[in-house]
Amino acid sequence: MAKGFDMSIISKRLMYIGQDEYSISQYLPKDIPVNLHINSGSNINDIAFKQIHLFIVQAKLVAGNSQFYLFDLQQKYPTVPILIIDHKLSEIVMRKSFRAGVKDYLLLPEEGERLKKVIEKYILSLIEKDLIPKGLDKYINKECPAEKAIKYIEENYNRKIKVQDLASACCIHPNSLARKFKENQGCTIREFIKNYRINASMILLRKSKLTVETIAYNVGFETVSLFNRLFKQSTGISPSLYRKMAN
Repeated sequence: MAKGFDMSIISKRLMYIGQDEYSISQYLPKDIPVNLHINSGSNINDIAFKQIHLFIVQAKLVAGNSQFYLFDLQQKYPTVPILIIDHKLSEIVMRKSFRAGVKDYLLLPEEGERLKKVIEKYILSLIEKDLIPKGLDKYINKECPAEKAIKYIEENYNRKIKVQDLASACCIHPNSLARKFKENQGCTIREFIKNYRINASMILLRKSKLTVETIAYNVGFETVSLFNRLFKQSTGISPSLYRKMAN
């Protein structure tokens, strides 16, 4: 770590909004301090920070009548991604979250590792922008392009993913990424994205009461008919039948 480096350059940019620190602290990098802001969710103006790159919000703050809080965050920080963390799947909170434009809804502790990866990616982005010393890259695992692409897909599968955008995020030419990805995973990028979305939909079909249509859009499919066709192509049965058999 660079001598005399002020670590607060990081802590100012990661914002946790929740009623207790324990819910998130175990998923944060141990070697890099994060400034945890405890906020009741009652007033967006309580957040006075201007340079923020990532919001992590406790699900209980968007339950009940607090949906306005997410919209206020989006309005005040339109380019900053918002992650919702929950400890028990809530259809109401999930619907409110995606309706408000959050980046992802993570269920803890099941998706704790994925949350860690999102935070690591955030730190890496600061390194690449020369906002923190290069010496800190020892805290981030070196990854091949395929692994970087998979992380991008995991964090954006519920949105439209263009191969060009994926390649840009991995700092590699699209053709090179396509070749390396197939060599590493044994399938094309499009096939991987489709399978990832199908697997995500299967979890929601088993654990939630969301409609098939809502699930289709929540996992990134542009139309319900496309979702139904690809789901049956992958599993041999329709989403509705899968739900009945799973329950």
